[in-house]
Formats: sequence, structure tokens, C-alpha cells
Amino acid sequence: MFEGDNNLRTLKSHVNTALGLLKADEELFSFDADSSRSHNPERAIAHRLGCYLQLLFKDLKVDCEYNKHVNDPKKDGNDKIIIPDIVVHRRKVDMGNLLVIEVKTTNDESGIENDKNKLVELTRGIQTTQGLMKYDYGLFILFNSSKPSLKWFKDGNPID
Repeated sequence: MFEGDNNLRTLKSHVNTALGLLKADEELFSFDADSSRSHNPERAIAHRLGCYLQLLFKDLKVDCEYNKHVNDPKKDGNDKIIIPDIVVHRRKVDMGNLLVIEVKTTNDESGIENDKNKLVELTRGIQTTQGLMKYDYGLFILFNSSKPSLKWFKDGNPID
């Protein structure tokens, strides 16, 4: 389905469907983001979103906290290990790296910028000893209100 030109409209539709399923999961969002007693559900949200995405991307794998590039850890241009929140890809090959997603549940500016920079690098491509590691699209999702804020990336640049 996503071979060749990787239809962005279909990709966005799948992501919006998964986000709709996630929003319906009220138990996951029954936390007070302003409360000092609440935990940060970022990993729980990323995991559940990944499960919903897997239902929609039947020919690809959806993995959370997946840090492998072929047989080695994913690393950025500074040789720092990268652990994306969610990837939609084919495991152990560089063909079929469709989407990398970073999720945030707070307005931590440095964390947001770090995640966006990671998406820029992963959609631009990083040369490694195993070859070029590149994702067709990147998506940053900020969950800090009733409606998540989405920012898409392609070839190292933000897109609409």
C-alpha cells in the first residue's frame, strides 16, 4: 500500500484514525497533567498509539522504543544512540522505513526541540556503517490539550 510514492494523504488518514481510537481510550487519558501527583504517560500513550497503528499498517511492523538499525543500535550523526518513540517500518532492512514518530505530553521546550531535531535527522538520513538510515516521514505529536498537535517532516524539513 505504501510502496513507491508513499501516499501522504493515506498515511495521515491512518494516523488520524489511530489518534481517534486513542482518544476514545478514556482510561489512558484520565490523568491531571497539571497535578504533581500524576505520572507522565508518554510511554503508555506511545505504546497504545503504536498498537492502533499496527492494526492499520498490516504489511509493515510498528515498534515502540525500537533502537535497531539493521543489526546495530540507531545512532545520530554524533554517534549518540537514538531511540524513537514509534517506528513504522520493515525490520532489519533500510527499505520500507515509512514513519518515525516522537510523542510528548508536556510543554518541555528542550525536550520538544530534541525530538524535532531527531525527526529532522531521521527524515534527512544518517549515514551509518550499515548504510543510509532514513525514514520517509516523521511526525511529532504533542498531547497537552484535548486535541493533539501534529507536525510532519519529510527530507529533514517540516511540511504541512
